[in-house]
Amino acid sequence: MGGGRTSGRVDGLQGLLSVDAASGSGQPRLWQEAGKRVRALDERKVPHVLSHHITTTASTSRQDMSNEAAAAVADSANVEPAGLGVAQNLQRQLMTSGHERPEEDACPICFDLIELPMNKHSSMNVCCVKMVCDGCILAARQQGMNDRCPFCRTPIPDNDASNLVMLQKRVSKEDAEAIAYLGDSYYHGGLGLAKDVHRAIELWTEAAELGSMGAHYQLGRSYYYGDGVDEDQPRGIRHWQKAAKKGNVVE
Repeated sequence: MGGGRTSGRVDGLQGLLSVDAASGSGQPRLWQEAGKRVRALDERKVPHVLSHHITTTASTSRQDMSNEAAAAVADSANVEPAGLGVAQNLQRQLMTSGHERPEEDACPICFDLIELPMNKHSSMNVCCVKMVCDGCILAARQQGMNDRCPFCRTPIPDNDASNLVMLQKRVSKEDAEAIAYLGDSYYHGGLGLAKDVHRAIELWTEAAELGSMGAHYQLGRSYYYGDGVDEDQPRGIRHWQKAAKKGNVVE
C-alpha cells in the first residue's frame, strides 16, 4: 500500500512536469499551475494596494491643502495695514535710540537729573547757558555766592542789556544752546527784546542744525500748529522725532 501511494505521487508529479501538448505552450504543467496561482494572488492584492495608494494619496492631498490653507490664513494674519508697519518701525527706533533722559537734563554740578518740569526746578544763566538745579543754587548761596553763577563763577548781570550782551558772545561762538535761548527770548519778548516769532524760528533752525534738542522741539511745535509759519504737520513731526531721539521727554 505504501508503494501504491508513492507511485501515485510520482505519477502525479510526472504529469505536472509533462508538457501540455494540447495547449501547445511547451511549458511544464507545474509551471503553468504556479503561474495561475501567482496571478490569482496578484489579482487579490492589486485592488487592496490600489485602494491603499488612492486613500494615502487623497489623505496626503487633503493634508497638503490644509497646510496651504493654514499658511494662507497665517500670511493674511501677518499682513499689516498700510502705514502700520512704518509706525511700528518708527516706534522701535524711538524706543531703542537716544537716552532715557539726555545729559543736558543733569545738573552740571551734582550730576543729578533735574526734576521735571525743569524750568520749575532749575535756573540758567546766560554766562555759561547751563541749567543748574535749585539744590546747587541754594548751596552756592549758603556759601555766599549770591551774585555769581554757581557753575562758572561769573558775576551775574543785574539788567537785561548786560545779559543780552553776554548771551550774544556765546551766540557768536555758535553755541547751539545759546542760539536756542536767544530764539526763546525773541519768541517770548525776553531780555528786553521785542517779540519776533519769525526771528525766533530762524534762530531755532540754526540751533537745530547745530544739534540743539530744545530747538527741534520748538520747531516741531511751530510747524505742527502753524505758529509763525505755514502749518506743516509732517515737518513738525519730523522735528519732534529728532528731539525724541536725542532724549527729549517733553513731547
